[in-house]
Parts: sequence; C-alpha cells; structure tokens
Amino acid sequence: MKENKTNEFTIQNALYAYLTKKAHQYIIPNIYIGHLESDMISVTKAGFIHEYEIKLNLQDFKADFKKSKHAHMRNRHRQFRNYFWFVAPAGLIDTNDVPEYAGHIEIYDRREVFSGGSLGNIVCAEPKRPKRLHNRKISLRQKAEIAGKLEVRYWRMRKKIQNERQKRMF
Repeated sequence: MKENKTNEFTIQNALYAYLTKKAHQYIIPNIYIGHLESDMISVTKAGFIHEYEIKLNLQDFKADFKKSKHAHMRNRHRQFRNYFWFVAPAGLIDTNDVPEYAGHIEIYDRREVFSGGSLGNIVCAEPKRPKRLHNRKISLRQKAEIAGKLEVRYWRMRKKIQNERQKRMF
C-alpha cells in the first residue's frame, strides 16, 4: 500500500499554483475572517471571495457539515464568501457527496498518475464548480482586515526567523 504524502501544506502549495494560473489576486492560507477560520481563501480580480476547505480524510469531510457555516450557505444567509470549495486528495471525496452550493477540487500527485515519476508535481482538477452564494464583492473593510492580519503574520515570522538565527549564533 502506498503511503499518502499529501498533507495540508502540499495541498495549499498546489492550490496556490493553480489559483495563480487562474489570475486570483490574493491567495491566503490559514486565515480568520471574522470569527471563522479558513484553510485558504482567494480573491479574484472581479472581487469575489473563494473559501477552500481542505480535507485529508473522509471523517473530517463528514464532520465539517456540523459547522454552522453550511446551514448559512444552504440558506443563503449573509456571509463573506462568494464561493465555497472542498479540496482533497483525488478519490477521497465522491463528488456526489458534495453539497449543491459547494465546489470540489481534487489533488493529484502526478508521480502516482503517470508512470516513471518524472513529472513529480502535484496538480489540481475541478470535478465540480460551486454555485455563487451572493454577488457582493470584497469590501474595503474586508481588504483592510486581510492586510492587517497579513502584516501581523509577517512580523511574527520575521521575529521567529531572527530568534532562530540568534540561537544558532550561540
């Protein structure tokens, strides 16, 4: 049995490359918008927000439906996201189990799909596109919130790097 080496980090990297090719302007992993944590969000040039929920096992996928955000999406209640996606390794989620409002992106390791292993990168495929949940575009307040969170993340990472360098010096 082959070991699945796909983890959240590698999926986020593959998703970043995929969304960059699709010309999304902002692509941010692990961010809180309001009180909701997102595995990843992106914002298109048109100003629409996509949320990506990464799933690494079937139990996690099924448990996700206990979150209140799914009731909000089903009932079209006010929310920040225009589109919602489930992202998982290929074959983990049956597209028929993805709700009507959600999209589905599968992650393929080309080394497993194509013999020889020479291609060696991870790629994305869209078996199902999501429905647009609403037409409101990202607001200036939301852009400012995202920018502020990225600024804090940047300075924390910078301090962490500085601390690691100081440790190595002693």
